[in-house]
Amino acid sequence: MKKLLAGLLFVILTCGAVSAFEIDEIYTSEKAAYNLETGKWSRVVPTFRPSWMKEEDVEEETEVDPSIVLTKRTSTGTGSYSLYFDENNKLVAALCSNFEFVHKGRLITVDNANLKYYELIYEDEQFKEVPLSDSQLKEIFDEAQIVKISEFNNDKYTTTKNFFGIKRILLVNDTDRSFYKYSYKPPKVQQTDVKGYITTPKYEKIIYSHYGDKNGALEINVKRK
Repeated sequence: MKKLLAGLLFVILTCGAVSAFEIDEIYTSEKAAYNLETGKWSRVVPTFRPSWMKEEDVEEETEVDPSIVLTKRTSTGTGSYSLYFDENNKLVAALCSNFEFVHKGRLITVDNANLKYYELIYEDEQFKEVPLSDSQLKEIFDEAQIVKISEFNNDKYTTTKNFFGIKRILLVNDTDRSFYKYSYKPPKVQQTDVKGYITTPKYEKIIYSHYGDKNGALEINVKRK
C-alpha cells in the first residue's frame, strides 16, 4: 500500500512539473506576425481550406492588415539557427537562436547552445535581437529559480525544494562557455524546447553534459529544504 501511495504521489507531482509558463512555439515553416500598430507578436495559425475548395473561392479580407508576416526557416549546417523571411521571400532576421515562442505579445528567442535568451523587436524599420534582463526572464519564467552559470562552484550547484514542491530552474549563461549538444540525465527534467528550463518533483542529482562526458559537465543537486 505504501508503495502504491508513493507511486501515485510521484505521478501527480510529475504531471504538475510540466511547463508553468505560457508559450506559443514557432517551428520551421510556421509564421509569426508583428503588428505595427500594437507592437505585439502573434503566431499565425494556418487557415484551413478543404481540398475541394479553390483558392479563388476563399473570401479575402477587406481591411488592410497592419502586420508584417514572417516565415521561419532553419539554416543548414552546424547550429541550425533560425532565419525569418518576409512575404517577398527576403531575409529580414538571421537569429542567434534555434527556438522561438510568443509570450504575451513578445517574440522570445532562445539560444539553446549557449543558454542565452533574447527578444526580437522592431526598431528603425528592422528586426533586432536584444538580450533579456533577469527581471524580464522572471516575468516569463515566473515560477523558475534563475541560476547563473557563474554561480556553479567547480561545475556543481546545490538548491533546495519543499517536500511537495516542484523545483523549476532556468539556467542562464553569463560566461563565455558553450553548451552545444548538451543533454540532461535524467532526460525527463527537460520538458520543453527551452534547453535551460528544467523541472523536477524529486530530490535528485541532475547532470548536464555533452554525451555523458564528465569533462565540462554541470551537476545540479536538488535537496530537501
